Parts: sequence; structure tokens; C-alpha cells
Amino acid sequence: MLVSKSFKVPKELSKEQFYFQVLSPKFSEVDYDAVMSSQERLRHVFAENSKWPEADMTFETNKNDLIRHEKEFNSREAFAYAVFNSAENNYLGCIYINPTEHVDYDCEVYLWVKTARLHLIKSFSDCKRLVN
Repeated sequence: MLVSKSFKVPKELSKEQFYFQVLSPKFSEVDYDAVMSSQERLRHVFAENSKWPEADMTFETNKNDLIRHEKEFNSREAFAYAVFNSAENNYLGCIYINPTEHVDYDCEVYLWVKTARLHLIKSFSDCKRLVN
């Protein structure tokens, strides 16, 4: 189990420059646009030389991914968040907190920022303060 049953996993969180909300199908349109506009770079985020996202990935395929992420969140298997600016009007990317098989770690955390917002990556990497 990634977190104890007693731990209350936040469904949303607002911190200085960023607003986080559970990644779900309600973000399908903005997520699809962000993913497709950042394809080449995203193929190196989760695994070296990954094929995701494929050049011809459909809106429906992406929406199904978001449905899966929301189900994983609700079942406490993994936690994915859509990330917006603090005004909540600009979709920036996603953060994923996944279980790991690495003995020395409790989880794996991945994040991506859409290519048009790469300048925010330093601030994004400072998000470790969110769990303190």
C-alpha cells in the first residue's frame, strides 16, 4: 500500500505558484492539448525511449488514461494530479506519485511540464516542500 488507510490524501492543494487537483477526465481537453504539444519531450519522462504519447494518440485514448488515473487515485493505488498556475487558469502539466519496487524508496514521483511552460521547471522541482 502506497499510504496508510488513515492518511487523508488531498484531492486538491494550493501552494504559492501552483494549484493541484486530482487528474480526472474533466481535464481531458487541456491535458490532451498539453500532451500532444509536448510529445517528443514526454517520451523521455517515464522511461527512456518510451513510445508514449504516440504521434497518433487519440483524444479518446488520452481520456481513458485520465479515467484510469482517477480510478487509481480513488482506490489509493497511485496519485496523479493536474497542475495549474495559482490562478487556476493555465494547465501546466502533471505530477504522478506511484508505487515502486525499489527497496530503498517508498514511491516514484514523475512530473512533466508542457513545453510552452518549461521555464517553470525550477519552481516545479521545488514542490518537495508540499509534503512537509
